[in-house]
Amino acid sequence: MPLPAYPQRANYLDSGKRLAQLRRCLDDEALPLHVRVAGALTLLFGLSITKVVQLRRDHVRVDDGAVSLHVDGHLLAIPPKLGKLLTQLATQPTSGTRALSRLSGVSPLLYPGKAAHRPVLPSTLYNRLREHGIPVLSARNTARLALAAELPAAVLASMAGIEVTTADAWNKRVGHDWTPYIAAKDDAQGGACAANSSASREEAERPRLSSADRSAAFSQSGDR
Repeated sequence: MPLPAYPQRANYLDSGKRLAQLRRCLDDEALPLHVRVAGALTLLFGLSITKVVQLRRDHVRVDDGAVSLHVDGHLLAIPPKLGKLLTQLATQPTSGTRALSRLSGVSPLLYPGKAAHRPVLPSTLYNRLREHGIPVLSARNTARLALAAELPAAVLASMAGIEVTTADAWNKRVGHDWTPYIAAKDDAQGGACAANSSASREEAERPRLSSADRSAAFSQSGDR
């Protein structure tokens, strides 16, 4: 029997609500720190909760006061306010989850579970964000939609920690085709390579003077 058709739900926030939620994560000190960081990463970069719980303390890097986050082999430049929260989370003994009250020592993970070497379940962190009024799925989708309108698939994929094919689908969802950009970039690079190759060939084909000929030419120029 055919499956019943259900209307597709629009799991998105409008831009105003997204920015309000982001400001809340950055400024509201009543929220737990781990909720603020996870919510901000979701709202700003479209990171999934599955990616967030896999983050480690050594993924947070600070160079000359600038904070970056290592995600799937790429470094994300983190804005100052979020960078401060992320650094604080990476340096504190625990991340504040209920399960961590039984831990001793410092876990290498930003979001450890009951065992220090294992991350908290994504569903647990998801529910914690929901408890504090952060709509995780809508926040992630809206962030990716906003980024897809501004970035090519390859850049979006590295920023959100998703596959390039998934990022390309987000580009198409907002009706943004980056094919002309890629083609123009390839043409520009190809033209530069062709010009360099032509110059190299001309230089290689130019007749070379012997040392005696160069000395004679230099003497003649001196006489003149």
